[in-house]
Amino acid sequence: MKVLIIASVLLLSSITACTTTPGGTTSPTSEPGSSPVVSQVKLKIPNVIGKNALIAEGDLRSLGFMNVEESSVDPNASVVLLLANWKVVGQEPEAGQMLRADRTIILKVVKEST
Repeated sequence: MKVLIIASVLLLSSITACTTTPGGTTSPTSEPGSSPVVSQVKLKIPNVIGKNALIAEGDLRSLGFMNVEESSVDPNASVVLLLANWKVVGQEPEAGQMLRADRTIILKVVKEST
């Protein structure tokens, strides 16, 4: 009985996730894994220069930015492995700009001395 209920729920959710086109065929309402509402939202980019990379990324994600990447500009360390050991020295795009939540923000980082 439980299997039948679960199968019915799955069938209903797959049917409601489609729309009918003028030709009578059905198509998904959006791409899998995408959120059309969130991707259209524009957010103001804060200044995270000078912050620890782990904290900076957390701040950006908590504001709604989904794609945050780190890029080493340290001549002695090219691979960013543990964000807690890195400091933000630059960012693209710059602080103050409005950016869609699904666009990429690149944090330029250097390894913090111990």
